[in-house]
Amino acid sequence: MDKLLEVHDLSVTYQNVTALDHVQLDLPQGHRIAVIGPNGAGKSTLMQASLGLIKSQGQVKLLGQPVDQVRQQIAYVPQRANVNWYFPVTVEEVVLMGISSKRWGFRRISKEARARAYAALETMQLIDLKNRQINQLSGGQKQRVFLARAIAQDAQAYFLDEPLAGVDQNSEKIIIDQIKAFQAQGKSSVTVHHQLETLKEYFDYVVLVNKKIVGAGPLEQVLNQDIINLTYTGTNNLGLEG
Repeated sequence: MDKLLEVHDLSVTYQNVTALDHVQLDLPQGHRIAVIGPNGAGKSTLMQASLGLIKSQGQVKLLGQPVDQVRQQIAYVPQRANVNWYFPVTVEEVVLMGISSKRWGFRRISKEARARAYAALETMQLIDLKNRQINQLSGGQKQRVFLARAIAQDAQAYFLDEPLAGVDQNSEKIIIDQIKAFQAQGKSSVTVHHQLETLKEYFDYVVLVNKKIVGAGPLEQVLNQDIINLTYTGTNNLGLEG
């Protein structure tokens, strides 16, 4: 199977504190992948380093290529807390930003580009809010705006950092339905996730992280109480350290 992500000997250090320690990871294409682990385990750091967004040591390939060569095929949705929600911009403008300036240039927005943006807004049930300032939205609506922006990019792989954190039930369903739609379209998604109780319903592949990769693979094959304990507490049910 073609690989989505190949990570070899990846390390990240912040002010002499190790965030990721010599990570090795291969992920296949075409799955709904969840990245789980305790707070401070390096989940978001792994995503950002894999996308070349932060300084790291090691080697990374996306879709079989160096990251810089496939950026147009990758969409990234950051944590909501990392976005400046007071920037004066409308919902529609945010989504239009998702359509690569390299493809469309800085000339007047084309009809095709606007149609793609509107289709993404419809998918995220935001079309009635397209002229609203983003700082006037609820948490769930904000998250859907940035997922709509990613949809408009028409990427091959989607990297979502905690898209379900602090969202309402309706927004959660809309977001998960879209993650499943990506897979139905032959695309891949990687999602930093916190809700262990919804893993089996929402995802089909899991990566367990705590500074290193504790486990990774098809969810039904990998996920069990022992590996959860090892990831979150450092011991399994026998009291043995990993």
